[in-house]
Amino acid sequence: FMAILTGMAWLALYLLTIANVQQLTHEVARQSLQHHGGALSRAELCATIEQSLVTDLTETFVMISPERLGSVHCSAGTRAGWSEITLTYDASFMGFNSVFRRLNDGSDQITAKAIVMGG
Repeated sequence: FMAILTGMAWLALYLLTIANVQQLTHEVARQSLQHHGGALSRAELCATIEQSLVTDLTETFVMISPERLGSVHCSAGTRAGWSEITLTYDASFMGFNSVFRRLNDGSDQITAKAIVMGG
């Protein structure tokens, strides 16, 4: 019984972490709209996202440890003027990791994407 309760608690924490990473990604995309389509090039926009937005916004999410936040990738979107933001988060520290790895195609990384539409 205790193993089931512990497993359910870890699963809830894992799902909450996934939700926080996805929400952080969408919030970064939303906040980047104030810089998108203006005088900034895509490279400058991506640098702004990586250097300030992600760092500042990460502090507002309880389940995300800044040191576990992996790469921030900003690239051209599927349409002209759009950008795609991808964040990865290292979840290898979480309990029952072998179970979660199976659910995540063998990876310890949680990956979230968001599109910034504009210009």
